[in-house]
Amino acid sequence: MHVASNYFDSETNTTYMNHSMYLNSLGTHPDRLKNLHFLYALVVRAVSRIHDQLLIHDYSTGLCKQDHDKTFLYMSELLTGMIS
Repeated sequence: MHVASNYFDSETNTTYMNHSMYLNSLGTHPDRLKNLHFLYALVVRAVSRIHDQLLIHDYSTGLCKQDHDKTFLYMSELLTGMIS
């Protein structure tokens, strides 16, 4: 969700959750959290409105039919999970 969830420290060559970065940029700002929730709700509403069109769209991978079927299955699961 946020750049702080996969923070890469180049000095120690490690990746970790940077909680202080999260708090400084998002966690202690209720207005930013409210905006983030509003944006998420807006995207979910938009996707739910075009759900049927997204399912009939051709997501051809250019690979074998099995990959094409997996892509369709993943897309339908993603859309169903997002809307519910």
